[in-house]
Amino acid sequence: MPTGQVHAINLRNPNQTMMPRLRARALLRPLRITPLLVALTACAGVSIGANDARPDKATERMLSVGFTDIQDRYIEDLNARTLALAALEGLRKLDPGTEISSVSGQIVLTIDGVYVGSVDEPTGGDAAAWATATARVFAQAKTASSYLKGTRPETLYKAVFDAVLGKLDKFSRYAGREEARENRAARTGFGGIGVAIESHREGAKVIAVTTGMAADKAGILVGDRIVAIGEDSIAGQTLRKVVSLLRGPVGETARITVRRDGLNDMLKMTLKRAHIVTNTVFYEPRGESAYVRVTSFNRETEKRLRQALAQAQSEIGESIKGIILDVRNNPGGLLDQAVDVADLFLANGRIISTRGRHPKSEQRFDAKVEVFARGLPVAVLMNGTSASAAEILATALQDHGRAVVIGTTSFGKGTVQTVRRMPNEGELILTWARIYAPSGYALHRLGVLPTVCTSNVEDADSALEKSLNSGAHFTQRDHASRRAADITDENSVKIILSLCPWRPRKGKDVDLEVAERLLAQPALYRRALELARPAAGS
Repeated sequence: MPTGQVHAINLRNPNQTMMPRLRARALLRPLRITPLLVALTACAGVSIGANDARPDKATERMLSVGFTDIQDRYIEDLNARTLALAALEGLRKLDPGTEISSVSGQIVLTIDGVYVGSVDEPTGGDAAAWATATARVFAQAKTASSYLKGTRPETLYKAVFDAVLGKLDKFSRYAGREEARENRAARTGFGGIGVAIESHREGAKVIAVTTGMAADKAGILVGDRIVAIGEDSIAGQTLRKVVSLLRGPVGETARITVRRDGLNDMLKMTLKRAHIVTNTVFYEPRGESAYVRVTSFNRETEKRLRQALAQAQSEIGESIKGIILDVRNNPGGLLDQAVDVADLFLANGRIISTRGRHPKSEQRFDAKVEVFARGLPVAVLMNGTSASAAEILATALQDHGRAVVIGTTSFGKGTVQTVRRMPNEGELILTWARIYAPSGYALHRLGVLPTVCTSNVEDADSALEKSLNSGAHFTQRDHASRRAADITDENSVKIILSLCPWRPRKGKDVDLEVAERLLAQPALYRRALELARPAAGS
């Protein structure tokens, strides 16, 4: 699925089905002290000294930064008390016997039905004060729970922030230190030697070598096995661990030992790491059309697409009929890259706008005068897993009559995420704005409706007939309905999503057949552009 635009799936509580008795009450509902708790508090089981337990400063800082960022940046207004009680619910993931109650201005902690301690609730909505109170409850819990005493900080942070962000929308999430490092590498690059690897019983098998990088210059070949990094064998190590050992600061060296078929002796190499950004753009000529697959949007996507289109125009020459941009299964990526890619094809006008609660979330992105692919027809291939940045590209080109969108309705991930670095080097990914098409409709939930729908058709002829010929009136009507739809009206949502639903398809690539047919028939292509164009003034 960007600094700002990262896709997420919320983690489930692994203890949810194990302890149904403890899940009967949601902590975000008003909490009441039960008669049992009154008895326990009054007469038995008190953990001596728990109320004096001192909060861990690192945990307190994590909570303070997290609560503050959520209060400040999240698309909906949330109070610190709500966040604190959600965080305390996260303790149940680590010790299912934990219960939290809010009673007469106090947070009361019991474990396995035994009173442990209490903390006064802060009187206001200050995030730092609620973070301190929450950290004090954590400290009390550690005095009484064998599960929590030995819990690593990273484990605690994950349980707590999963619980907090699980109360928000499905695209907001927490990434721990290791996952966040991988996220940053995917977005902005990393220091590496230029190989792709897979697990192997001897260590790691090389499955691809990047031209011009250190591994290529050293003569590493596809099929080689990396058996040691430094002085240590990597046999039995996880793929993630091996990747982390190969990566490192740009300019520093990695010493590896390689086994190659046909050679008796091992190859020992010292390679200097360089900055690597994963390629997300893949070009191939298809007759007189340029086919370009974009798998995600990272910091190099616009640059590499520009290079691919220049290569296509050079190879195919003046006979080039058009460009096919395939963003099927593209989960998105960086917002600015989606805007820059769309700008390659547009001379002027709005690309997208974003709106949220934070003043800085209100943004408008307009095309610059320069157009790289001026005049060349464009077809965009899209499906139900095209999301976020991919949807920005599709709607911008469709609304401006610059491309025919082909396939099925996209995912509907019409929100922007801001990425906040945490004190432990983890990340909070928070939804902070919604995305709006040039014609003004919200992408959220309903996605982008294709011009030529290939849902439930067997071939290109059927798709073209249904969308552009006998069904042309319905195509125009459906696009007008999509642009006017209210994303908060469940009946409208249901109707729009039924117009061109996505289902995985096996067999021939109907989307690609339609694109090639349209690019080969300029009159039909122009007709398709007009059918999906917004009405004047919309």
